[in-house]
Amino acid sequence: MTTLAAPQPDRPQDSARITPAGLLRRHAEQTPEALALLDPPNRRILAPSAPRRLSFGEADIAVEALAAYFAHVGLEPGDCVAVQLPNLVESPLTLLAAWRAGLTVAAVPMLWRATELAKVCDLLEPAALIGMSSCAGERPANLLRDVAATRLSIRFVMGFGPDLPDGVASLDDAILDGPAPGFVPRANPGPA
Repeated sequence: MTTLAAPQPDRPQDSARITPAGLLRRHAEQTPEALALLDPPNRRILAPSAPRRLSFGEADIAVEALAAYFAHVGLEPGDCVAVQLPNLVESPLTLLAAWRAGLTVAAVPMLWRATELAKVCDLLEPAALIGMSSCAGERPANLLRDVAATRLSIRFVMGFGPDLPDGVASLDDAILDGPAPGFVPRANPGPA
């Protein structure tokens, strides 16, 4: 008995070239109305907004807008971004967008506070920190901004949600604005 998968003629043989952002794009083209991302029903406990549902088409548009924003502000392929987001729709959108823009992502736990964040920033020297305005009664974006103020490598602090503190750019606005005309993903988005 073998455990090798049978060849599938409709799939590319070099599956190592298919990125997660490329898979999203493929699904968006094939089934744009199908459900892709869904917040937990208790989202209001974590973040001050109603649970969100995004189709593959909507998710791909949001990812493209975020990737374009990252490139627009000056993040370069290979730059590291530290992402501290709860398990909500914003988290996979951010990860996929960062990869589509050619960025390296360091996902950090929501429980980390200033000491742990400062240590990881010293080790990885991220160019940006990304978080939420509020989560479960806490203000993570304020914490990220304060850590960034003491680390020279951090050029940008970005976040989701209302009432972001001064110095934190809104990624919700970047999604609403959509990608800039002529944006070309910097990473291999996989087969179209």
